[in-house]
Amino acid sequence: MPRKGYSTVRTDPSQWVEISVPAIVSEGLFQLVQEQLAENRKFAIINMSWPRTPDARWYVNYGIALVGAIVILVGVLYMTLFRPYEKGRAPASDAWKNR
Repeated sequence: MPRKGYSTVRTDPSQWVEISVPAIVSEGLFQLVQEQLAENRKFAIINMSWPRTPDARWYVNYGIALVGAIVILVGVLYMTLFRPYEKGRAPASDAWKNR
């Protein structure tokens, strides 16, 4: 039976063997990419839901926006009709109403 290429036993950091690895990209490029990644994460839902094919059926272009609206509507209806925030039994009374 082949062995794993790594250990699952914790060792003290003083026993670790440190290996210096040269940077593949410059620090400036790394920071620039991190900023771009943060911006991409902010606008990802807009990018996914933006219609791309004008000749496709409407539900193909607006599927993500439609499903998102349905999920939000169902959540609002659930919170309005069943009021789960009033039925909490948290020991610290942090479920909306003080009991």
